Amino acid sequence: MGFGWVNKDDSSTNLNISFFGGTSLSPSSSKAEAYAILTLLLVVPPNFKAHSGDFYNDLADKEAGKGLNVPPITINPKFIPDVAMIPMWDCIGPIDRDIRKFCQNITDAVTFDSFTSNNNLQLLFKNHSTQAISWSYTKLWQHQNDTLDVCSSDKSKKHSFKMKSLNHILPCGDVLSAHYPSLYSQNLLPIKCPLCGRADDTNQHLGFCPDLIQLLTNVLLDAKALISKRVTTELNTFYTNSTLTRDLDASPLFSPVVDATHLVYLIIHNVVPQSLVDLIHSHTRKTSHSTSIVMDVMKLIHLQFLLMFGNITRNP
Repeated sequence: MGFGWVNKDDSSTNLNISFFGGTSLSPSSSKAEAYAILTLLLVVPPNFKAHSGDFYNDLADKEAGKGLNVPPITINPKFIPDVAMIPMWDCIGPIDRDIRKFCQNITDAVTFDSFTSNNNLQLLFKNHSTQAISWSYTKLWQHQNDTLDVCSSDKSKKHSFKMKSLNHILPCGDVLSAHYPSLYSQNLLPIKCPLCGRADDTNQHLGFCPDLIQLLTNVLLDAKALISKRVTTELNTFYTNSTLTRDLDASPLFSPVVDATHLVYLIIHNVVPQSLVDLIHSHTRKTSHSTSIVMDVMKLIHLQFLLMFGNITRNP
C-alpha cells in the first residue's frame, strides 16, 4: 500500500520537498497514515505547518500512488524497546495486527478456496458466478437453527438437508443409482423425474420440473409480499414506501422462473443470492434488520417449496 506527502513553503510557489513510499503485508489506511507521519517527522523542521488546501491533498495522493511501485519501507522491530515477542509470518515479515484476526483471515481464505473448488459445487457455478452469492449470509443461513433445540434429531436432519442440497447430493435418481447400482435395472436408467417423466431425475432438475415452474413462481410472489410487509411495517418511511415496490418489481429474483439460470436456483440449494441481500439492505440500512428479513425469506421459500413438492408427490 502506498503513501506520500508534500511540503510547500508558503513564501514560494515551488514545492520544496515531496516524498512517497510503500508498506508491506497487511494493507491498512491507518498503517499508511502512520508511515506518512513517521517519515514526515524525520525530515521536516519543528515549526512545519500541515497543508489544508485540496490542491495539495491531491498532490499528496499522487505521491501515494507512486509508492505502489517502489520497495516497501519496513521498520525493524528488533529496535523497538520492551518487546517480549515478535510474531513473524513465513519469514516474510512481522505480523503487525491482531494475531487472532490475522490467522482467521488466512484460515477463511484457505477454506473458501477449498470450498469453491469442490467438484459438487461446480454444478452451482455452471449458471451462477461466485459474485452472485452472498457468502456471509449463506454461512449464516447454513448455521441457522430452525428448531427450538440445541441438539436434536430434527435439527440434525434439517442441517443435513441444507448441506446435501448445497452439494447437490440429495437422494434424487442420479445419486441413488450411482450409490446403489444393483437396485436399478439398466433398462430403467437414467431414472426419470417422477413428476414430468421426461427429464432425468437429478439435483439440477429439482424445482425446475415443468410441473413446478408456476408453483415456484407463486412461492416467489409470497416472498416478495413478505419483504414488502416487513420493510414497510418496521421502517415505514416515505423513501422506503415510495421506492420499495419499484425495486421489488425490478429485481431479477422475482422475475418469472424459466430455467436454472434463475436466482431461485441458488435459494433451492440453500445459497443466499447477493441481489436479495442488496435489495433488502438498501431499504433497511441496518444489518440486524437485513439479516432478520433475509433469513425469514429463505425460511418461507424453503417451507413453501417443500410443502409444494410433498403435495405433488403425494397427489400425482
